[in-house]
Amino acid sequence: MRQQIVAVTAAIVLVALFLALWLSNLPGLPAVPYQATRANPTPTTTPLAPTPIVVTATPTAAPTLIPTALPTPTVPPTPVPTPTRRPTPTPVQPTPTPRPHFLEVHDPPDMATIYGPPLIIVSGSTLPWSIVELIYSSSALPERDVRVQADAQGNYASAVPLSTGINVIEVIGYHGSSSRQERQFLQVHYAGSQEELTLTITDPAGASTVSNRILTVTGFTAPDAEVIVSDLIPALPDPTGLWVADLLLQPGANTIRVVASRGDEVTEAVITVTYQPGS
Repeated sequence: MRQQIVAVTAAIVLVALFLALWLSNLPGLPAVPYQATRANPTPTTTPLAPTPIVVTATPTAAPTLIPTALPTPTVPPTPVPTPTRRPTPTPVQPTPTPRPHFLEVHDPPDMATIYGPPLIIVSGSTLPWSIVELIYSSSALPERDVRVQADAQGNYASAVPLSTGINVIEVIGYHGSSSRQERQFLQVHYAGSQEELTLTITDPAGASTVSNRILTVTGFTAPDAEVIVSDLIPALPDPTGLWVADLLLQPGANTIRVVASRGDEVTEAVITVTYQPGS
């Protein structure tokens, strides 16, 4: 029985110690001194409360956010309508009435060279029954004039004397029912009288036969004449009157016609040449 009591007492003591230790470790509760039941109790060291370790968190600086610059939106320009310029109205001008041309000189042409007798016939047209005055002069002739009247169709003509060299002729038309005038000026060169215009073909002889297809034709005429061979080829005479032309012949008979002209004078010559290849 005594042993049981001792065992129970020991168990109680152990439970008390355990409770005391447990209670001393609780935070916020004062430590309860433990009194031993033994005669010489061992002083119990009061456990020191654990020093709390304060961990100071070093604040990490927040990264500085650099704002990304947004592009400035380009505002499209507002289209401004271009004002349409009104065309400046052109003032209406009255259409001028052209002055009627009622005087024309048909012959001779201006700057013409005249051969033969020292006289020309100036002719033209104007209004019917109008008066036409011709004033003429040259280095050898004093100024003179002559008046003629146009016929019912307006045609007029008058002889005008010439002297060697330049002759100036002024033709004035007077309107029959008013004082209006119209003028035309002519200059003609009178080269004097000349011998009759002649033309000869010296080569080849007429009615000849040749074997060369290309034929050279030569002849003489007045130095100031114009020469046309076979109605197509011009031949210019030299100061002596010699002219030369080359022709292309066809097999058989070929008629060669040469015409010389000087002013109103015209003369011609004709020959026949037979072309036989290989003859």
